[in-house]
Amino acid sequence: MTAGNGVPPRIRRAVPADAPAIAAVHVASWHAAYHGLIAREHLANLDADRLAGIWARRLGGALTLPGAGCLVAEGPDGVVAYSGFVPGTDPDDADRTVADLETFYSLPGVWGTGVNRRLWEETLAAMTAGGTGHGVLWVLEGNARARRFYTATGWRDTGAVTPTPILGGALTVPAVLYRRDL
Repeated sequence: MTAGNGVPPRIRRAVPADAPAIAAVHVASWHAAYHGLIAREHLANLDADRLAGIWARRLGGALTLPGAGCLVAEGPDGVVAYSGFVPGTDPDDADRTVADLETFYSLPGVWGTGVNRRLWEETLAAMTAGGTGHGVLWVLEGNARARRFYTATGWRDTGAVTPTPILGGALTVPAVLYRRDL
């Protein structure tokens, strides 16, 4: 489990100063993972500076609340992956609270190295510590790599697909609901 250079990543809680690195991972991951799934012009319009501002606000606010968090996997050259989760409501049962894995991205250079598996294990522990016994996530229907990863880490495809706005509502894509006991 290395960060692409033979060194195991350090997994830690993200802080607002990580926002530019998280934004860079976000953009690089989207360009690689969503090539062919999202129109080129939408991917070209991803703005790392704008995303860094969004991440700085989230890391200083919503992701510090009980049951929420953001973790980063950090190698010698900086952040290579991150995850973010918040308390949410089960889409099928408004009375049931769940941990919602909102975001899980990594640099393409660490795909298949074990970094994401290690980040997932730490994320699972953090989500479980939040007190809920269940998790949900939405993944783009066409994102086969992510869907294989989630299935291999214990998530199950519910079969529910819904049109989901992304990029500030500029685009709507089909997303699949996954669930997992924590």
